[in-house]
Amino acid sequence: MSQAIMDSGPLVAWFSIRDSHHEWATRIFENLPAGALVCEAVLAEGCHLVAKDVCQRPPS
Repeated sequence: MSQAIMDSGPLVAWFSIRDSHHEWATRIFENLPAGALVCEAVLAEGCHLVAKDVCQRPPS
Protein backbone atom coordinates (compact mmCIF):
# COMPACT_ATOMS: atom_id res chain seq x y z
CA MET A 1 0.00 0.00 0.00
CA SER A 2 1.37 3.41 -0.92
CA GLN A 3 0.63 6.52 1.11
CA ALA A 4 0.55 10.14 0.03
CA ILE A 5 2.22 12.92 1.99
CA MET A 6 0.16 16.09 1.69
CA ASP A 7 1.44 19.64 1.34
CA SER A 8 -0.59 22.80 1.82
CA GLY A 9 -0.75 23.76 -1.88
CA PRO A 10 -3.12 20.98 -2.99
CA LEU A 11 -5.20 21.38 0.18
CA VAL A 12 -5.67 25.09 -0.42
CA ALA A 13 -6.53 24.48 -4.07
CA TRP A 14 -9.10 21.87 -3.05
CA PHE A 15 -10.81 24.08 -0.48
CA SER A 16 -10.68 27.32 -2.50
CA ILE A 17 -13.01 27.34 -5.49
CA ARG A 18 -11.30 30.48 -6.84
CA ASP A 19 -7.87 28.80 -6.90
CA SER A 20 -6.55 28.23 -10.42
CA HIS A 21 -5.72 24.61 -9.51
CA HIS A 22 -9.06 23.80 -7.88
CA GLU A 23 -10.30 21.44 -10.61
CA TRP A 24 -6.97 19.59 -10.67
CA ALA A 25 -6.95 19.22 -6.88
CA THR A 26 -10.54 17.98 -6.88
CA ARG A 27 -9.67 15.25 -9.40
CA ILE A 28 -6.61 14.26 -7.38
CA PHE A 29 -8.51 14.06 -4.09
CA GLU A 30 -11.31 12.02 -5.66
CA ASN A 31 -8.77 9.37 -6.66
CA LEU A 32 -6.54 9.57 -3.58
CA PRO A 33 -6.71 6.47 -1.38
CA ALA A 34 -7.59 6.97 2.28
CA GLY A 35 -4.72 7.42 4.68
CA ALA A 36 -2.89 10.47 3.36
CA LEU A 37 -0.32 11.83 5.81
CA VAL A 38 -0.76 15.46 6.86
CA CYS A 39 1.26 17.14 9.59
CA GLU A 40 -0.09 19.88 11.85
CA ALA A 41 2.04 22.57 10.20
CA VAL A 42 0.53 21.79 6.79
CA LEU A 43 -3.00 21.96 8.22
CA ALA A 44 -2.24 25.25 9.97
CA GLU A 45 -0.78 26.80 6.83
CA GLY A 46 -3.67 25.56 4.71
CA CYS A 47 -6.25 26.97 7.12
CA HIS A 48 -4.42 30.30 7.22
CA LEU A 49 -4.24 30.59 3.43
CA VAL A 50 -7.86 29.58 2.86
CA ALA A 51 -9.07 32.01 5.55
CA LYS A 52 -6.92 34.77 4.04
CA ASP A 53 -8.47 34.09 0.62
CA VAL A 54 -12.00 34.22 2.03
CA CYS A 55 -11.33 37.50 3.88
CA GLN A 56 -9.98 39.17 0.72
CA ARG A 57 -13.07 38.45 -1.39
CA PRO A 58 -15.04 41.50 -2.46
CA PRO A 59 -18.51 41.75 -0.91
CA SER A 60 -21.26 40.10 -2.97
